[in-house]
Amino acid sequence: MVAVAGAGMSVWWLVLLARQWAEDGYFPWDGGDHFRIGIVGVLVFAVAWVWSLVTSLAVVHAARNAGARR
Repeated sequence: MVAVAGAGMSVWWLVLLARQWAEDGYFPWDGGDHFRIGIVGVLVFAVAWVWSLVTSLAVVHAARNAGARR
């Protein structure tokens, strides 16, 4: 769910960037007025991805240890 929120923020920033590009007539090389939303979205997505990776590795490790005890 956290990754979906981060991805949503990033997509929302892309929509705002495209709208600003259409309105101004040139690409905003500084990331646009809402650049922080995009950066925070990418960071939230990355944290959620790393969190799921660590959790998955812990589950695999626990399963291997439980199988070795049998």
